[in-house]
Amino acid sequence: MQQRAQFWEKSLFATGGKLNFKKCYWYCMTWIWDEDGQPTMMNSTEAPVELQLTYGESNAKTTICRKEPNKALKTLGFCSSPSGQQKTQLKETTNTLHQITKNIYATPMSQLQGRLLIPVYLHSKLWYVFAATSFSKKDCKKLDRIYCQTVCLVFVIHLLLQTLSIS
Repeated sequence: MQQRAQFWEKSLFATGGKLNFKKCYWYCMTWIWDEDGQPTMMNSTEAPVELQLTYGESNAKTTICRKEPNKALKTLGFCSSPSGQQKTQLKETTNTLHQITKNIYATPMSQLQGRLLIPVYLHSKLWYVFAATSFSKKDCKKLDRIYCQTVCLVFVIHLLLQTLSIS
């Protein structure tokens, strides 16, 4: 692994590119099986390994940050980890939905505008996330409640305002 990582760093350097070691990280995916034959990934204490790379023509080695296999990190707009845990992404998606809710409440719009804007806005923010996750049915229902409360409340408020302005 050390040799392959160094090969890619050297190849990138030779073609005019470079790695930002401060942004680099890696996972060690080593398995351990319990008595029932169920695999789990070892953490850094159970499988202590380091990855050190040199940069360009320098001989000075830099230790590349190792992440635990159950630690999800956000890359390309999505939180993922080798272990497949979805808690981090669920929290991120919930926060995004709450932010969208806040933005929708703060934006004056007609009912037609709301019907057109809300699905488009949600789609642009969350389409990739939902395509890449494996949320449970329970998690999806939780997220759906946030969405439905927002949409229903916006339309109820709009209808009330229309009714009050007509009177």
